[in-house]
Amino acid sequence: MKVQSIVHSPQSTVRTAAKTKSSVSAPDSGLWTQDPGLIGVTLLELLAVIVILSLVLSMSVFLLREANRDLGVRAATGHIVTLLRAVQHHVRAEGSPAWVLLDMKEQQVYTLTQQTVQMWHFEDDSGAFGMKASVHGALRVPGRVGMAYRFVRPSQTIECGAMPDIPQDGGFSIGFWFQKTGPPRRSVLCRLGRDVEISMEGSGRMNVRLGAGSLDSGRHLVPRDAWAYVHLSTNGRDAILYLNGAEVGRAAVSKAISGGGSLILGSKHDGFMGLIDEVRLSLILRRDAYRLPSECRIEVEPCGTAARDQYLIAFDPQGRLDARSHPSAVTLKIISPAEEEVVTITPEGLVHKKQSPAP
Repeated sequence: MKVQSIVHSPQSTVRTAAKTKSSVSAPDSGLWTQDPGLIGVTLLELLAVIVILSLVLSMSVFLLREANRDLGVRAATGHIVTLLRAVQHHVRAEGSPAWVLLDMKEQQVYTLTQQTVQMWHFEDDSGAFGMKASVHGALRVPGRVGMAYRFVRPSQTIECGAMPDIPQDGGFSIGFWFQKTGPPRRSVLCRLGRDVEISMEGSGRMNVRLGAGSLDSGRHLVPRDAWAYVHLSTNGRDAILYLNGAEVGRAAVSKAISGGGSLILGSKHDGFMGLIDEVRLSLILRRDAYRLPSECRIEVEPCGTAARDQYLIAFDPQGRLDARSHPSAVTLKIISPAEEEVVTITPEGLVHKKQSPAP
């Protein structure tokens, strides 16, 4: 048998492959091929994509804007609630009244709380913050807490040092324990600069001079030979006198009380005779200022009336709403075009918030 060998050249192999590829891509094979010269998009298709993207972007901006309004109300409400609760805790810890001021005209909220600038325990002649007292004749004896100073004669005094200036938008607070042992006559317990004086009549009634104004304890009298705690606090608008933790007098402050000068216990002429212990002097300062978002506003409904420019929320030394300023609960509404939230302060000083439908 004759066997014939067939040898394929490279050229014939290439031609065969090309032919095979062409046959596979033929229309009758069921496959579709696209001419590379026709790949791309038309102008109409491009314009349609641009229009769709513009619509999506516009809706996204609108939704984000509304979300920001909601977040602004919620952030403002959360901040106001935090300030109210912080002031309440501060009051209970310090035993001194404090306030939250809502300034609707300036779109601000801030607190008025005390900061101690002098404190005297009278275990010796030194006080807090490295201060030294100048004692003129008074004797250190056992007192209400540890040691105290006894004023034996009405001319004896203790100079406790200079007081910082009182800010125009703030005030001051002073409190101390005392026990009267001298004869029943008018006597000065302390003076603070030129504008402030605390004295006691022979009957036991307390008197306070604040610049050209004054207030007293009325029918609440201090007995002789008994310890009593007197506390005077003013925020620059009202002055409140407390005796043994209870409010006994209140008066409006007609003008700012000037600071400076020194705190002097007793007096050279008609001074106090008895014991004084645990003296604390503080400034009432504006703190924690918070500016509301531009799209938010606050409405206040204290006892059915609405405040316009400013509203002062007052807490007493026990952390409750001040009953004289707030006979009932106080309601705050934080409002934006998209949402409204309500904050309620109960007479006990508790703070609650809830969300309301958009106005």
